[in-house]
Amino acid sequence: MLYTLGPDKLRIVEHARHGVGIYSCPGSCFGARIGSSKKSNSFAGSELAYEDLAPNEVTKHQHKYLREETLDGVPVWVIESTPRFKDSGYSRRELFVRQDNHQMARVSHYDRKGQFLKVGRWDGWWKVMDKWWRARSLRMENVQSGKSTILEVSDVKIGNRFSPADFSARALEG
Repeated sequence: MLYTLGPDKLRIVEHARHGVGIYSCPGSCFGARIGSSKKSNSFAGSELAYEDLAPNEVTKHQHKYLREETLDGVPVWVIESTPRFKDSGYSRRELFVRQDNHQMARVSHYDRKGQFLKVGRWDGWWKVMDKWWRARSLRMENVQSGKSTILEVSDVKIGNRFSPADFSARALEG
């Protein structure tokens, strides 16, 4: 899956078989394959961590149903998600999953000390290729620092048939 966030701007590439996220900025020398030890680091100085951008793998978290509620007029399930890997920057997350399209509408992140750290909100839902729900924007707000980052998506392509060579440092930087 390829997300292009504006012309000649950030690209996010996900390869399901390899289970990694690749991030690059066309026209610059920036490209990265996200290693497990870097997931809690800030992405490009933003309020997003690499962990926030990586594909959500269900088996890497312990999940527990908490409750149902309404968020912005839409019924959601609230699920507690606790990481099973030691390199997470979070002690837990609360996922607010829309009941109409089964996508995350909001996520509340708690730091390693268990304190509320930041909240992410997805908005502008549409179906890519009339099949897959995606959000046009993600706003991540750090409630401890008061800073926020907005990630807006302008183009999504699914089914690009990437090869392992597309994930090399040379391909990302070239």
